[in-house]
Amino acid sequence: MPTVTIERIQGHRNALLMTWQHDVDKDDVGPAFQEITDFLNVAPDQVYVVVDLLQNPRFPMVETMRRALAGPYDHPKMQAWLVVGSNRLARQIENFLSTVTGKKNVYWFDTIDEAMTHLQQQTGR
Repeated sequence: MPTVTIERIQGHRNALLMTWQHDVDKDDVGPAFQEITDFLNVAPDQVYVVVDLLQNPRFPMVETMRRALAGPYDHPKMQAWLVVGSNRLARQIENFLSTVTGKKNVYWFDTIDEAMTHLQQQTGR
């Protein structure tokens, strides 16, 4: 089973859930970001991605930053990243990506419920 997975969020046609396990295989990072990019490329509207970091993942830093930057992070259809949970590496990755792109579209939450409430408020669904 992949250590980084992407799935559609039921009831939201333009929202995805990205889930990171604690032990991340760097070979799973690229396909996950590519799946998000493919979704963005065909999405009729702006897209939200809820990112579940509750397992306190050990990110492969270079691979994560490279794949995010090369694909979905700066995509014109990428509305926001709704990140649940946090660790020092996640904050460093976000800081790097926002500095490089100038985008400030990452929002941090403590629980999935908080992120889903924010998503519903933003999308009206």
